[in-house]
Amino acid sequence: MTQKSRLSFSARPIQQLGVGGGPEEDTIQDLAHRPRVQERRLGRLFAASGVVVLAALALVGPTGVHAWSESARTLKQREAELVLLQAERDRMANRVRLLDPGNADPDLVGELLRRNLNVAHPDEVVVPRD
Repeated sequence: MTQKSRLSFSARPIQQLGVGGGPEEDTIQDLAHRPRVQERRLGRLFAASGVVVLAALALVGPTGVHAWSESARTLKQREAELVLLQAERDRMANRVRLLDPGNADPDLVGELLRRNLNVAHPDEVVVPRD
């Protein structure tokens, strides 16, 4: 067979070749093309699965919509906690300023002496708050 006859051979229907003999008019090129179609379908299936996985991660992944809303809620809680801690820090800074040895507030010093050392004048009455 020559090169020319081989090309024409592959384009003839299978029934003419004496192979199979069914009502379908499949050519050898069609049969050779089927694995490529299956490979394409398999590739499309993998691509679609990848898109589904990425969409799922976008919703519930570590940086997804669910995590975003939880981070926003945590941020609000931490901001509220920060406000409380800043108020406590300011209160403590004021107390340190009042206890400065060079310029101590006599009322605060007297209060601390009475509370911590249980010291009182003989004419004072102590009323505990507890």
